[in-house]
Amino acid sequence: MDSRDYTPLTASMVQSTRDMQLIIRTSETALDVALFNQAEDNSLILRHFGLEPDADGSVLRHLEEIIYDNPLLLGDFARVDIIVDTPVFAVVPDRVADDADLCETILDQMFPDRDDSELVVNRLPDNASVVMAVRNDLAGFFRRAFGSPQFFCHLTPLIKFYGDRRRHGNTARMFANLRPGAVDIFVFGYHTLVLANTVPFRDTADAVYYILAVRDLLSINDDADELLVSGDSDLRKVVIADLRKFIPYVMPVIFPSAMFRVGRDALNAPFDLIVLPLCES
Repeated sequence: MDSRDYTPLTASMVQSTRDMQLIIRTSETALDVALFNQAEDNSLILRHFGLEPDADGSVLRHLEEIIYDNPLLLGDFARVDIIVDTPVFAVVPDRVADDADLCETILDQMFPDRDDSELVVNRLPDNASVVMAVRNDLAGFFRRAFGSPQFFCHLTPLIKFYGDRRRHGNTARMFANLRPGAVDIFVFGYHTLVLANTVPFRDTADAVYYILAVRDLLSINDDADELLVSGDSDLRKVVIADLRKFIPYVMPVIFPSAMFRVGRDALNAPFDLIVLPLCES
C-alpha cells in the first residue's frame, strides 16, 4: 500500500516560510519536495510526485503544474535549493572547472546530443568540482518561480556527505546509494575522491554486479575495505544481503540524526535530498 501523503501543500499549513528551507529534487520521472526548519523538531513536510512527459518527452509542463497547484511551494523561503538528477555531468579538477569553455567542450564530447542548457559548477572538497548541464527551460522556470535558487547535481550532496565520513588512512572507502532504477557509487582514497558515478539498473543483481565490478577495477580489498550502503530501504536490504556473499564488511549508512529530528518522514526521502542541508557551504 502507498502510504505517502498526497495532500496539497497550502499556505495555511505553516505559520511562516521565512525561517524554512525548501529543497526540490527533479528527475525525468519524479519530483520530490522537502520543507523544514532545521532549528525546529518535526517541522519536515515531504511530498513525492510522479512526472508524466509530454509527446516530446519533456516533463516541464507537468512539473510547472505541480508547483503552481501547491501554493505553499511559492512562499518566501530562507533558502531554496534545486537538486537535478541528470546523466549530463562530469567530475573534474577545480582548475578545469575554472574554465567554462573547457567544461562546455568536455560535456559536448561526452554528451553530443544534449539539449540547450547552461553550465552549473558545484565545488567539492579536495580540489574537485561537479560540472553539469541544466536545460535552459528548466533552469528558467525555477528562477521565475523561486528567484535565485542554488542548483546541485544529485551526486554533489552525497560526495560531500560521504567525504566527511571517510576514515583516515591508506585504505579505500566505498559507498553505494540505492534508489529505484539506479545506484550511485563513490570511492575515496586517502584524502582523495577516486570515483563518483551513477549506473542505471533493472534488477538488484545488476546493482550488485556493478558494485563488485568497480571494486575489482580499482583493486579494492574485499577482505579489508568496507562498503557502506544508503538509500531505498527495500533495495538496500536485498543488495546488502547479496553483497555479503562476497564482501565481509558491508554495512548500512547510519542515518543522520540531525535530519531525523526534523521529521521521521526524512527516512522516506531521497538520500541526496535529505543530506544536502548537512553539507552546504
